[in-house]
Amino acid sequence: MQHFRFIAISLLISSWTLTSATEVNVVNLAPFDDVIEDTAVSINVNGTEIVNRVEYAFSSGYLEIAEPGVAPGDTLVEIFLPAGAAAPAISVNLDLAADIQYTWVIIGDENNQPLDLLTLVDDNAAPGPGNGKMRVVHVAPIAPILIDTAVSVRNDRNELVNGLAELFYASQSGYFELPNATYDLNVSTPDGANRLIDLAPLKLDAGDIVTVYAVGEGFNQELGFFAIDDAGNGALLDVEPPFNTMNQGLNGAWVSPSVESQGFMIEVYPENHFIFMTWFTFDTTFPDAGETAVVGAPNQRWLTASGTYDGTFANMTLYNTSGGIFNQNNTMSETAEIGTFLIDFNDCRTAQAIYVFDDDSGLAGNLELERVSDANVSFCQAISE
Repeated sequence: MQHFRFIAISLLISSWTLTSATEVNVVNLAPFDDVIEDTAVSINVNGTEIVNRVEYAFSSGYLEIAEPGVAPGDTLVEIFLPAGAAAPAISVNLDLAADIQYTWVIIGDENNQPLDLLTLVDDNAAPGPGNGKMRVVHVAPIAPILIDTAVSVRNDRNELVNGLAELFYASQSGYFELPNATYDLNVSTPDGANRLIDLAPLKLDAGDIVTVYAVGEGFNQELGFFAIDDAGNGALLDVEPPFNTMNQGLNGAWVSPSVESQGFMIEVYPENHFIFMTWFTFDTTFPDAGETAVVGAPNQRWLTASGTYDGTFANMTLYNTSGGIFNQNNTMSETAEIGTFLIDFNDCRTAQAIYVFDDDSGLAGNLELERVSDANVSFCQAISE
């Protein structure tokens, strides 16, 4: 599990005391080359070099550019590519205030999006008791048209994080607070149907302040996450491996959160690409008042489904077993095909299902499934690599 206190390249202090000087953290997140050494840039401020080599996925840490109480005002920022080039690749005039911490992010890939400098104002004031503070910034140049770069930020239950349903390239969420906990986040298409970047679980402690950047474009540099802490230190975060096929790590209890008191047991057999499922459910109506049962209730149902799978998807036959007696050799029981159950696993934690009954009931619908326990998730992810 990742931990924000240890993402930094070098963290020698456990807390950060806010400074009153004007400072800037220079970060290179522009994936314009597949060779890291060739992504190095240098930065001049008002004609003076402040950093002479910043490669992709590296941050300089906070650098003082004005003494406390002094506003730099109109400031010329020049970015040279390659580092030390005769002429700047980017020239920007910024109006900088006194006693502010800034982050300057070099972005763009020169293909989908041009090279540019994104200026962020940092807020390293402590969050509320028991909380950490996070900011999400989208700097992954995944498309040439701005509207096509829109993404949502979600957890692995496909729920939006802080309402971030549509975050565009070169935009940010602003800071928001989250309770001290472990989070499993991802960047998806705005509708949540396709996951683009899946972050490995990470721990946000009370007092942590972090900015998480969606980075890369999948060609020169892999899509991923880069995080910077309140000291200005940064590093790439671990991502979960692609989930391309079912494995035995999916075995166990599953539930549909929207349907209480019902559940599923799933068993995957990778050696023959076979999946078996039991569905603990009920009839569509309550039994008549006179009907009784010694074990359970008369309207309880035992459904099963099985079939082969391809990748993450299985089209299973749905069965209903009836006519048996409790704890006896049920020679009179019958198992009949009653429909189909289609299941597609998004990852090691969630799945989507469609059921269709072939009888006169006309029952059909969609289910969102999730694990009852995460105990098997790490194993599932490990064997997915």
